[in-house]
Amino acid sequence: MQWPERCMLVATRNEIVGTACLFKDSVRKVFVDPNFEGKGIARRLMGRIEQAAISRGLAMLTVQSSVNAAGFYRKLGYRFVGEKEVQGEPFILLQKSLIADAIWDDGDISR
Repeated sequence: MQWPERCMLVATRNEIVGTACLFKDSVRKVFVDPNFEGKGIARRLMGRIEQAAISRGLAMLTVQSSVNAAGFYRKLGYRFVGEKEVQGEPFILLQKSLIADAIWDDGDISR
């Protein structure tokens, strides 16, 4: 089993309501409890994962997305790179360049 390098969690007092993990240059295990959808949790988790990737010197992140979630990743700047089937389920492969984000976060350029 491959273990994640970094996982982010969002929790209430009683339960975990969101997760996202970084495995080398791939984002996995992105989940938000349906009762907490639409509150920006997934967007914040992805932002933290991207920052962790940048701090590790990664230039690109890949996401293997369900067909339903692909639009969410596209809104975050991920681009379609292919399709894949895993155990009979279709997935969309998306990637995002982190180079521009790293330059902006360097502090030399103001937004």
